[in-house]
Order: sequence, then structure tokens, then C-alpha cells
Amino acid sequence: MRVLERVLRRQPSGHAAAAAANGAAAAAATAAGATAPAAAAATSSEKGRVVLLMLNRPLPPYVNSLLENASLVVAADGAANHLLPLYRAAETLKQQQQQQHEQQQQQQQHEQQQQQQQPRQHHHHPHQQQHEQQHKRQHQQQHKHHRHQQQQHEQQQQQHKHHHQQQQQHEQQQQQHEQQQQQQQQYGRVRVERRNYLLSSPTRFFLWRCMHLLQPQQQLAAALLAAAAAAAAAGLLLQQQQQQEVSRS
Repeated sequence: MRVLERVLRRQPSGHAAAAAANGAAAAAATAAGATAPAAAAATSSEKGRVVLLMLNRPLPPYVNSLLENASLVVAADGAANHLLPLYRAAETLKQQQQQQHEQQQQQQQHEQQQQQQQPRQHHHHPHQQQHEQQHKRQHQQQHKHHRHQQQQHEQQQQQHKHHHQQQQQHEQQQQQHEQQQQQQQQYGRVRVERRNYLLSSPTRFFLWRCMHLLQPQQQLAAALLAAAAAAAAAGLLLQQQQQQEVSRS
């Protein structure tokens, strides 16, 4: 940034600025893989026009993602993405603990029922045996009825629990939808602010457009393009100054 600002502050002669702009533009166009006619056009009187057109190409997705990572929106998204797995893990652990507790209760009830149903190891009178058999049958029927009621109660609890989970999921979806809307609105504001900031300075704009070449295998082309952009900007500024001086005289 400082290097380009110093280049833009220079006041070279008209021929030197034109030669610097043309030479840097041709080198940058060739290094960036431009065609021969485009490279030849860069050496013409249109100082840096090919470079400017190349810099106006749409940016690839990974550059946009880099710009996104520099915004507050992505920081908020990252925090939410880190918190969401923790929240889900806590919910899963809570459900597992509830299931274990229910299984333990059912097992204890089953053991108690087995102990109550164990046959008595004593000899009794036939009339007393009939009475015990009737009592045992009544007890089995009562146990069966009680078990049926317990199953109905458990089904109702599960239905209520399922309904409660559906309500929670619905509330979570509503909250996520509201968060997404807020993030989109905030992203739109940040995007407009960033665009206005970039357009407020030619140097910032050129640097931003040069980012799409900052790959390891294209560092040379990126450096040449940055130099060409600075030289072209210097040449265009010098042209404007010369035109203003001519118009004043």
C-alpha cells in the first residue's frame, strides 16, 4: 500500500510516465497469461487499458471468501458454528441420561414384580391351595391391568415428549431463520460500506482487484500487475493533470 501510494505521489515527466505505464502494463499482461494482441495493445497509446480491463474481471469464490472472513458477519457466523455443536452435544447427553434413568426405573419395577410373583415353598391344605391359586390369578390379572395402564402412561409421556421436541425444533428453526435474516441484512450493510471504502481510493481499488492473483504460483504476475496498476494510475493521473494545465492555459 505504501509503495503504491509513493508511486502515485510521484510527478514524472509525461514521456517517462507513459513509458512506465506501457512497459509495466505489457509485462503484467504477458505474465498474467494475456494473448499476444492484448499484450501488444498494452504497449499502445492506451496506457494500461488492458490491465484495467483484466483487473475488472469477476473475482473467484475464494477471494470473496477471504473478504468475507475480514468482516464482522463471518466472525459472528463462526462463533455460532462453534457453539452449535456444543449445544447439540449437550442436548444428546441430556436425552441419553433421561433414557438411562427410565430404563433403570423399568428394571427396578420388573425386579420387584418378579419377587412378588415367586411361588411359596410351603405345603398347605387343599382349600388353602385353591385360595392361594385364586389369589394368584387375581394378582396376575391386577398386574396385567396395571402393566397395561403403565404402558399407556409411558406412551402418553413419549407422545408428550415428542410433541415438546417438535416445539423446540420449530422454535430453533424460527430463531435460525431470524438470525439468517439479520446476518443477511448486516452482510448487505458491510458490503456497501466496503464497496464505498474501496471506491474512495484508486490504490485500494487496484489492490483489491489484484487479490485474485495472489496464489503461490502467480506471485510474480501479482507483483507485476500491482506495479502495472500503480504505473497506469500514475500515468492516468498525470494525463489528467496535463489536461487540466492545458485547459487552464
